[in-house]
Amino acid sequence: MYAVIETGGKQYRANVGDKFRIEKLPGETSTEIIFDKVLVVGGEGETRFGNPYVSGARVTAEIIKQGRGDKVLVFKYKSKKNIRKMKGHRQYFTEVEIKNIEAGNGTQERSRKFNQRPRQSAEVQRHKSLRRPVSNSRKHFSPSVRNTGSPRQACRTRERLHVICVSSRKSQLSQEARQKIRIGRAFAVSVKTDIKRP
Repeated sequence: MYAVIETGGKQYRANVGDKFRIEKLPGETSTEIIFDKVLVVGGEGETRFGNPYVSGARVTAEIIKQGRGDKVLVFKYKSKKNIRKMKGHRQYFTEVEIKNIEAGNGTQERSRKFNQRPRQSAEVQRHKSLRRPVSNSRKHFSPSVRNTGSPRQACRTRERLHVICVSSRKSQLSQEARQKIRIGRAFAVSVKTDIKRP
């Protein structure tokens, strides 16, 4: 039988009799420790996966050694500035030996987020599907329109882009133009009214 345990932010596959190093845990040599964060239990019969942990599963281990790993040199420098820094680091570790693996009662824990997730009714989902997507009316406005010559030429160009050019009085807008502006299908741009017609 084997198990996958989680400790020190890492995952390890453990069999009975295995010896390996993990991140430092408090405790003296020959002390027994229990890992209750078991992700997978398998090897005999059906392999069970936790969500996130297998309920009731435990791995018992014994501390063999507390120590520090090999030195790692850390060298930092900045070019052309005569800045050099060198220092060493030795990571603390705990060496353990796996003594026993308990498979638990076979049930699986579910995450709290999964259990408390609200489910939407069919009526709410139907209303969401009937919603009309909001269109971005600015997509009809092209930057090339700003570079046109006279306001009258700009008016002719904007008409192709669903832009309605009117005078400063909004009362001159037709009912169809007001409808387009209200639903976001067009712009109302005021221009000077004293432009001579060509």
